[in-house]
Amino acid sequence: MSSSLSAAQVFFDLFDRTPIIDNCSADGRQLDNFHGQIKFNQVEFGYPSRSTSRVLNQFQLTIEPSQRVALVGGSGCGKSTVIQLLERFYDVTHGQICLDGVDIRELNIHWLWWLLQ
Repeated sequence: MSSSLSAAQVFFDLFDRTPIIDNCSADGRQLDNFHGQIKFNQVEFGYPSRSTSRVLNQFQLTIEPSQRVALVGGSGCGKSTVIQLLERFYDVTHGQICLDGVDIRELNIHWLWWLLQ
């Protein structure tokens, strides 16, 4: 019985959590003249569930408009994480991701998702 109560408590604790990124928000900027530069500047990130390990440490990458880039590396090196951060599924722990010089945390999340689809 006590293990059922413990499991139920964990479920309700998860259910009651408030997300850090509000994906229902209508707030934020939409860039009128988006050119397409993407810049990761000194980005650091570790998943909340694995707070003791960093996936990205001082990651730097600039992608110019119309440039094609391949992210290549071994399993767990951060390739998918880079895309998830760009889509704002998570926010960086340190550093900044910018589109045309504007921090993506300032942008309207629905506009950002539309842009990246």
